[in-house]
Parts: sequence; C-alpha cells; structure tokens
Amino acid sequence: MARGAYASNVQPKLSAVLNIRVNDAKPFMLLLDRIKEAYDQGHDNDASVSEGIRLTAGQITSAAAIMVGVFGTFALGRNIDGQQFGLGLGVAVLIDATIIRSVLLPASTKLLGDWNSYLPTWLEWLPQVGVSEEPSAVVQSDPEPVFGAVPISDGIGAGD
Repeated sequence: MARGAYASNVQPKLSAVLNIRVNDAKPFMLLLDRIKEAYDQGHDNDASVSEGIRLTAGQITSAAAIMVGVFGTFALGRNIDGQQFGLGLGVAVLIDATIIRSVLLPASTKLLGDWNSYLPTWLEWLPQVGVSEEPSAVVQSDPEPVFGAVPISDGIGAGD
C-alpha cells in the first residue's frame, strides 16, 4: 500500500477486539469490589471511593501501561494493518484506563453515594456475597502418604 493509505479490513477486527476489551469486567470490577469492601467495613461513601482508588490505581495503571507499550510496538512496525491496529488499541486502552476507570467510575460512585449499595427488594433472592471476618476454610492435617511414597524432604525421591 502507498504511504498514508487506509486498510479497510482493520476496522472490523479492531471493533471486535475492543468489544472484548470493553466487556472484560475483571479490571472494572476490581475497583468496584474494593469500594464495596471498604463500604461494608463501615467507611462512608467518600472514604470508600478513595480507598478503592488507592488500592487499585497501581494495578490499573500498570496493566494499561503494559498494554499501551505492547500495542505501541505494533504501531511502530512496517505493516500498515499492524500500525492501525496498534494505534487504535493503544489509544482505546489509554482512554479506558484514564478517563473511564480513573475519572468517570470513581466520580459516578461518589455522586451516587449510598445508592451504590442499594439492592431493590425484588432482587433479595440473589445470594448475598461479602467478606467475612472469620476464616471459612477448615484446617486439615497433612494427608497420610501413599504406600511406597518417599517424602521429598528426606533428600531421596523426586528431583534427585
């Protein structure tokens, strides 16, 4: 392709990948989970939002920086498709991490106040998920060794 050309087949691929990125709720829920945990521990809404941002800002920023760096290498390549793909994804991740997750989400949760944790009465059948103070796992003793098995700590056995 000539310099300055536009590869029209990149846009559908870019849309598909960005749709997957936007619908990936794990990083989005990370911040909301931390805000909810702080709220459940008795903090007011403003303190909960601040605590959630404090705990997740490094993870969100680091993940975005890695992704922008990787997509930037695509943008620096010679292939016009790769350049457009890399630039599009890099800008999208940068906007997502800075504007959406670091500005709009905390601002909206702060504005909503106590309505963040509101559950309508008709949804009370949903399981209540929360953080418990006491450990729920039962401590079990070490299992009995299988017949003929030699513990690794004796210096004989696997890896020798």
